Amino acid sequence: MRTSILTAQPTPAPQPTRRVTPQTRRSQPYLHDFAGALVLDTGLRNLPLASFAANRIWCVVVALAADITAWMQMLAFTEHEAARRWEPKKLRCRIFTIPATLARTGRRVWLRLSTRSPWAGLTLTGLGRLADLAPG
Repeated sequence: MRTSILTAQPTPAPQPTRRVTPQTRRSQPYLHDFAGALVLDTGLRNLPLASFAANRIWCVVVALAADITAWMQMLAFTEHEAARRWEPKKLRCRIFTIPATLARTGRRVWLRLSTRSPWAGLTLTGLGRLADLAPG
């Protein structure tokens, strides 16, 4: 059995949380493009888990991964302006899918990237920049 409560107060119209005007779209095109690509490329359109709490954790993990990816792009690809603005799908196809092997010798770990990839040089310079920024 359901119970309803009626009041004489009018229902307020739903307020948008953020207005997207032509001025904000022009001033922040990367933010709008990245947010749209993030929804399409990370599985946020159809949440993968059954419970609300699990999907909430999934959304937090996806947001964290998007933040780390955005910071990686800004810090690693300082000289390649186009790479700093790549969407997640383009990053995955060009940078994250380069064939590589991990080799362990003694106490060192070596990452050997395939030289056949056209983006291997960009990836190596980006990894070098990130290694230079790492503390210690």
